[in-house]
Formats: sequence, structure tokens, C-alpha cells
Amino acid sequence: MPRNRRIADIAVAVAAVALLAILIALRASVERAQVSVPSTYDTGAHGYAAVYDFLAREGVHVTRYGDPLSQLFSRRGTLVIAGDYALLHVGAAERPVRGLDAWVRGGGTLAIFGRLSPRRDNRFGVPDLTNIHATFARAGCGLRPTAIVVAGAFSQGAAQTCTRDRTTLLRVGNRAAVLAYRHGKGMVIFSTTPSVLDNEHLAQRANAQFAYAVLGGHPVMFDERIYGYVNGRSFWQVLPFPMRVAIVVACTGVLLAVIGANLPFAPPQPSAPADERDSSEYIASLARMLERGGAQRAIVQRLCAHIQTVLGPRSLADGRARDLLERARALGSLARPRAEDVMAAGRLVAMVRKEYRC
Repeated sequence: MPRNRRIADIAVAVAAVALLAILIALRASVERAQVSVPSTYDTGAHGYAAVYDFLAREGVHVTRYGDPLSQLFSRRGTLVIAGDYALLHVGAAERPVRGLDAWVRGGGTLAIFGRLSPRRDNRFGVPDLTNIHATFARAGCGLRPTAIVVAGAFSQGAAQTCTRDRTTLLRVGNRAAVLAYRHGKGMVIFSTTPSVLDNEHLAQRANAQFAYAVLGGHPVMFDERIYGYVNGRSFWQVLPFPMRVAIVVACTGVLLAVIGANLPFAPPQPSAPADERDSSEYIASLARMLERGGAQRAIVQRLCAHIQTVLGPRSLADGRARDLLERARALGSLARPRAEDVMAAGRLVAMVRKEYRC
């Protein structure tokens, strides 16, 4: 193998290996950049797809809520808002939060799984929290069965209490990690962490029991607006009524035009013949007249006679002239020449004129 060829092959191999290494590094960086969130569409470690499927399989009426909170008053059941500081993303203004607060006070149940902002979310009556550190929580006085131990990442807790209006569902030592309390005519279920229901921990039996005990009694709506899954009006719905009428009229006109252009409603009308005639029509007419009158034999004989007159003196010393002369005599001797014979005689005359200039 030539030396230059070997160097080129080595360079190509090194470039291919380097490109493969870059692609592997880029893919690893993309995978590290993927963030799992408590959404029912998320199948990652921190997603809520498993609890959504689990509750549906157990016969609970579960839905993904993507409508504006102003439409929440027509719903009944439990609204789950999951994720640390998720209530901050419910609405940029105070109006959506006030509407949610009014819905809960009117008899709805709000289930919050995740940290809250003390300045923005204290309207829901969340108690003061202290820092804790635990990976398991035991059932409190307000949870049945009482012997389960639920896994999760618990970093905050409130004072434990067991009254008619406030009860502890999960506890870490003497601190309440998940509690439920009255809020007007409704109820708030508050978990200091969303991990108790995520895909990573729901595989444990105790976490599944806790999920069904807390959310299994009523229809459950998982709020997906905070993760971008918003149900809004379509483009057609936001158009004003006159614009929609104009679009319908325009589409109807286009449809009628297409139908009229492709479906004939009358028999085809032949085009009028041209008024002016050229020389080709005269020649064609003359040829048809001669053909009907049987003039083929006269034409062939006249053409062959002209050839004999021109080539007769030359045939004694010119072999080419003698050959053309014999072909002309053969054509002239035909009793009933056809159109092909007329054409052959014409071509023979053209050859004689070209070669002998006469």
C-alpha cells in the first residue's frame, strides 16, 4: 500500500473515533440536562405518571386539569398541585390564587405536594415548618392503616396535632410531614415533599397504600397547567363572528369555482376552423386529388423518363449513373405503382440532381 494512502486511512479513522467520542459526550450531557418534574406525563424518577395510572387502575376517576382556574368552580373533588413552590406558578397575578382559595373554602379539596412560599401561600393556612432530615415517615393519627412506613425525602415538618380540624397523616418523630386540615368548608392536604408519590417511591407497597388512602375517595384532578399543558381556545374560537362568516363565504366561493372548473355542464363545442389557409393545405389537397385520380403511374413514368434523359449518355462510362438508370427503369416498368414507389422515384430524382447537377 502506498505511504500516502496509509496516512490518509489513519487520518480518517482518527477523525471517525473523535467524532464518535463527541457524539457520546453530547448525548450524555443531554441526558444529564433532562429534569424530571411531578407531572402525570413525566415517566422519570420524579414524575407522577405512575400514581396517575395506579389510581386509574384502582377505579378512581382521575383527570389532567389544564383549564383556567376560573373554570374550577364547576368541578368537585380533589385538585392535586405537585412540585416545590408550585403555587407560585399557578398564576402570575393574585387573582388565580384567590379563585383557588375561594374554591377550597366552598367545599373543594386541595392537595399540595411540595414546599410552599411562606409569603405567598400562607392564605391556605399552612402552619409553621421546621427543618428535618429523614427518608421514611410513619403513619400518623389521621391515616389508616396505621402501621405503614412511607419512603420519601422529608426535609420539613410541622407540629404534630390530632384534632377535628387538623390531623397528622405522616410523621417523622414528633413532626408532621404530611397533614390535613379544614379550610372553610373544604380541606387542604399538605405534604412537605412531592417525593411520596413520585415514580421512584411509588413502587413500594406503603407508598401506594398512602396514595390510595389520601386520594382514593373522590375524583382527582392533577394540575398540569404549571408544566405547560394548558387547555385553551382554538384559533377558530378566538376569531370574531364576522371574520368567521367571511372565511366561510370565501371557502364556499373557492369550492364552487373548483367544482365549476372540473365538472362540465354542457357538451363540448368544437373550435371554429381557421379562415386563412396556407400552402401545406393546398399541397395536401392536390395530393389527395391526384391519388384519387390514379396519377401514381404517370408521375413515376415522368420522373423515370427524366432520369433516363439525364443519365442515358453517362451510363456507358459511369457505373454510378448506370446503377441509378437501372433503378429508374425498374420503377418505370411498374404497372400499378403505390405511394411508396412514388416516393422512391422522387428520392431517386433528388439524388440525380444532387450528384449530376441536372
